[in-house]
Amino acid sequence: MMQAQFQVLAGMSQAARRGVCFFILLALQTLSAGSVYCVSPQGDDSNSGESWQEPLDSVQSALRRAGPGTQVWVADGIYQPQETRALDASLTLATSFVLTDGVQLLGGFAGYEESPAERQRFDRDNNGVVEAWEFTHETILQGSEDLGGTVLWGGQQDFLHAVLIDGFTISGGRALGFAQDGQGGGALLPGNCVLQNCLLTGNLARQGGGVALLGPSTVRNCAVVDNEVTAEGSLGCGG
Repeated sequence: MMQAQFQVLAGMSQAARRGVCFFILLALQTLSAGSVYCVSPQGDDSNSGESWQEPLDSVQSALRRAGPGTQVWVADGIYQPQETRALDASLTLATSFVLTDGVQLLGGFAGYEESPAERQRFDRDNNGVVEAWEFTHETILQGSEDLGGTVLWGGQQDFLHAVLIDGFTISGGRALGFAQDGQGGGALLPGNCVLQNCLLTGNLARQGGGVALLGPSTVRNCAVVDNEVTAEGSLGCGG
């Protein structure tokens, strides 16, 4: 097939070949660019989610649609997990935002931006420093009041494609199960994740009140404060 394409190009004029090559390059760039889904409290999961004019209203709905390289942009507001899962060691149910392989989950949007670089920050705690997690439009991922569970759950197997979580306040998680179900009240992440520019606060777990890492992942430019642990020892970040 490739040989036939080169034969066709060889029979064209120089100007025509340039036009075809430009078209092929443009198509390849379009295919390589990751898609974007937008989420807003004013959205609806029956929308396409492909723009701020037609946002989804559920973070998990966007995560289900996302593939490797997909960005999920989440506007300011409070979002609670809706994905229910059974804990490994009991019949107890928990709710979490379940991450998908290769997704880039980004908060801190007002709902009009055309790029993550347009997100704004300001000194929310008035300490004279604008911190990496201090977004003007705070996007809160908050654990369920009815069912416990870590807020962000990545499973137990390392991701094949890198996962990024950026720009959220993560609070209200309660990971009080056994073994791994008692780790990481705010986030329980396997390998190949980056958690950055986030505030993790008000979470509770047996170990790693704020975040627990099950594999080689990175936490950077985050504040992990006012979380609690109920067991001796430490796994991850309590704070």
